[in-house]
Amino acid sequence: MAPDTTELEGKLRETEKLAYLGQMSSKLAHELRNPLNTISINLQLLEEDIKRLKSTNLDLGLISQIIDCNKFCQRIEISRHEIERLEHLLSNFLRFAKTAHKELISLDINQLLRNLIEFIMPTAKAKQIEIISELQSGLPSIRADDKLIKSAFLNLILNAIEAMPTGGTLTIKTTAVNSELNPIQVIIQDTGIGIQPKNLAKVFDIFYTTKEDGSGLGLPIAKRIINDIDGTITISSEVGKGTTVTVTLPTVPP
Repeated sequence: MAPDTTELEGKLRETEKLAYLGQMSSKLAHELRNPLNTISINLQLLEEDIKRLKSTNLDLGLISQIIDCNKFCQRIEISRHEIERLEHLLSNFLRFAKTAHKELISLDINQLLRNLIEFIMPTAKAKQIEIISELQSGLPSIRADDKLIKSAFLNLILNAIEAMPTGGTLTIKTTAVNSELNPIQVIIQDTGIGIQPKNLAKVFDIFYTTKEDGSGLGLPIAKRIINDIDGTITISSEVGKGTTVTVTLPTVPP
């Protein structure tokens, strides 16, 4: 069935928006990184000045009447942390806005997920989260950029872990969909806090986040990576019971 006009117009608007973001991203990076670097360097110089001041033979009591060195250093550290957060946000924005060079290869989705599970296992154990792996054997390969698709699934898995602050169960499973196109479904299910219905429609919006230190770019980036290889991603959730992310990926024709 051919897509309707509304769907095509929506895709066209999204393509135009991404093209505009791509054009603006390099200029934005230059304009923001220069002052961030300048601030970072000056904070480092201030910290070195305070250390030298402390090491002099001057009366520390007199110095402390002028400035509180410990509080000053603490403020520098807070400022440095905020600079790092801004740089991280900028990097994520660039990843979203710019079309990265993709190196599409055939991948075993089960092996990719096993590697990610092994990687995040220590974090899960520390948070008292049990990981259940249900990977259907004999699945056909997918075609994707190895680094990008790993980044997308790692983001989805870490989101699920963060949704279970008091522990829980994370289920990761793969299955073949009964379809002529022979796609694969990857399901990531947590028993966490869930997502409020009013927020569920916004989770893929750029810069939308309910986390205090969130960038609001993780899910939009994951969605774009998956959409770029003609895959789909959907999220369902129930407050207090958990969230299920379903990713459908096309497979390499035999």
